[in-house]
Amino acid sequence: MDLLVDTGVSDWVRRVGYQHEGIELAFSNSPRIDCQGLVGAATGLYPQTDVFISLADARRHDDGDIRFGVTDVAVDDLTTNSLALRFTDSDGTGHEIRRFLVGADGSRSLRHREVPSRPAQSVLP
Repeated sequence: MDLLVDTGVSDWVRRVGYQHEGIELAFSNSPRIDCQGLVGAATGLYPQTDVFISLADARRHDDGDIRFGVTDVAVDDLTTNSLALRFTDSDGTGHEIRRFLVGADGSRSLRHREVPSRPAQSVLP
């Protein structure tokens, strides 16, 4: 949430997002995880769809290229350093992007299944 505000993308996140000071996991005998107490800060929650809307609005404001209604989306060369995203736009024109690729369509998405599996990396010591 701070990143969206600090980079000028959106202050809407402050109006509709909310602070979450801890979580309770949904299994038996799970203790409450007190984010505020553990790290001295609450976690900001902002729905993924709203993050997309904020980013798309910022891109549109900067006269950026945003595409909707694309088809034939494919990611090629996924295990190399020269990834490629190919798609057909709503006018039927084929495109290829190699500069930056971000797969932000969720862990249950079609793109996620294309990523080669790797052992999980722990962020804890």
